[in-house]
Amino acid sequence: MKKKDKKRFDTLRQIGCIACGRNEPVIHHIRNKTGLSLRPNHEDTIPLCPIHHNMGNESIHLNKSVFEKKFGTEKELLDWVDKIYGHKILNK
Repeated sequence: MKKKDKKRFDTLRQIGCIACGRNEPVIHHIRNKTGLSLRPNHEDTIPLCPIHHNMGNESIHLNKSVFEKKFGTEKELLDWVDKIYGHKILNK
């Protein structure tokens, strides 16, 4: 992993789950026309707790339509995360 990617992941973990704010999120890669065996760009990532990532009834992997209806699309959340990320980097 590149240094800039590690820095992004560390900062995203500090933000917490973008859906609920829980601590210790996992990093969700947004798949935009990539196959399951191809990892998307590390910049296309959002922090999600395990419940909103792949364990709960509202998780992005188990029920994407419900997740997006309640919290927004992956693109909308990515835009929001990138604004927070940019703000955190500028204010360090």
